[in-house]
Amino acid sequence: MLVKDTAITARIPPISRFSDEKTIPDNDKLNAPRIKVAINTGINTAKNTPPLYKLLWDNFIDGVNMASAIVPSIIAIGLIGLLLEKHTPVFDLLGIILYPFTLIGGLSEPMTVAKGLSSGLAEMFLPALLLAKADLLTRYVTAVVSVSGVVFFSAMIPCVLATKIPLSVGKMVLIWFIRVALSIVLASWFGHLAMMMGWLG
Repeated sequence: MLVKDTAITARIPPISRFSDEKTIPDNDKLNAPRIKVAINTGINTAKNTPPLYKLLWDNFIDGVNMASAIVPSIIAIGLIGLLLEKHTPVFDLLGIILYPFTLIGGLSEPMTVAKGLSSGLAEMFLPALLLAKADLLTRYVTAVVSVSGVVFFSAMIPCVLATKIPLSVGKMVLIWFIRVALSIVLASWFGHLAMMMGWLG
């Protein structure tokens, strides 16, 4: 599903409108045989590598720093997402947009499923939490869509905005919608087939 979603999404706007041009650096290494360059690079890297204990310690510190930076944002956005779901119609409105796709997918209670899946824009695991008591097919589709949606406010969107990648919030939300819509339809159809074949259940 992930491969199909990515293959389709990359060929339609907004991603398809990005330039494919790339700047090739003027480097003598590019004219040398690749195997030779790879071996020399590996040898130089091995020579300059610090001791193992220092590598392990540095990686541990980097992991702690990353976790301390990411976990609070995930918790905060996840809590905001839950509050929005419980006390506002935000995800109800997003669910209306996704409703045709859950209906095409033949899911039970398509509007409820659409509203639950729409919460994935805030945090990728919210749909799994909100639809945990649904039937097996819906839970399968929820699992697939949660992973293949990729774009969400608790991690991916802030990370992209911190880079030089020319993607605005609006474009990323559009990419999220396209990926989720495709994932719902493809995962639903595959889920129906899997249940008929006895692979699910």
